[in-house]
Amino acid sequence: MPTAYPAPAGWTSRKGRLAAGILVILGLVGGYIWYRFGDTSWLTPAVKPETAPVDRPAPLAQPDLPDQMVLIKGGRFRMGGEPSTAGESSGTEVDVADFYLDETEVTNEQYKKFLDANPGHPAPYSWPSGRTARTYPAGEAKLPVTGVTWEDAATFARWAGKRLPTEAEWEFAARSRGRYLLYPWGDDWSDSAANALNLRTGPSPVDGFRDDRSEQGVLGLAGNVSEWVADLHRRYDNQQLGFPKCPDCRVIRGGNYNSEKPAECAATTRLSDHSSLPAAQAEKQKYFEVLKLVGFRCALSR
Repeated sequence: MPTAYPAPAGWTSRKGRLAAGILVILGLVGGYIWYRFGDTSWLTPAVKPETAPVDRPAPLAQPDLPDQMVLIKGGRFRMGGEPSTAGESSGTEVDVADFYLDETEVTNEQYKKFLDANPGHPAPYSWPSGRTARTYPAGEAKLPVTGVTWEDAATFARWAGKRLPTEAEWEFAARSRGRYLLYPWGDDWSDSAANALNLRTGPSPVDGFRDDRSEQGVLGLAGNVSEWVADLHRRYDNQQLGFPKCPDCRVIRGGNYNSEKPAECAATTRLSDHSSLPAAQAEKQKYFEVLKLVGFRCALSR
């Protein structure tokens, strides 16, 4: 059976019990001081590094507007104007969804970035050395790129993560969201508003004519250079090809620095040409002359 050990001498006396009580109190006080002010990290379970909370900044809000693009709120409008020389009707009702449109035409500087990223793609016909060139003429970085085929323009747009605007979108934007206007700024032509009617002998910087501006802030829709859009040239009334002998002809919109009269700069005016260099030798020189006057801008669905 267990052995009973006697209490230490003096613990059973009154003085012994008092001394023992004092020792207990001192122990409690000392323990509290150590716990309150000493190192107690060993009492707290260690937090594994992979589960420790990390102070991360809140994610930035994504901008609603892509860089250098203008939001065009959609709507319904009557597209087209007077009957064309191809004998088609004067227009048709069209619904346009919200979309983004480049504020300006694509510049030489922007196009060079595309060529640098795609060294196998030929340069514009208008650059020195033509299709083998790798840069634009000095001092022309901010001019609109010209001498590009429709296929060139469409390829650039895909590379940029965008697309060419549809013909309806282009006209909707040029008429300040489909209003019945001849020009982006209104119905009255101004000789100094746009780079047209031989005001200059060539393109100007893409933001050089601030009055050639829609109510939404898109520049250069009446003059400077004409612009490729996505569509094949089709009649408004029956969607048949406008020029059956040119089944690949794509629409060109807007006036340019060589336009001779205001009507050629109207928002409803439409032209077209081959999407790439035509095979017939007789058509090639005419095609090059057209390309000198044509650039493009990009769009993006919202």
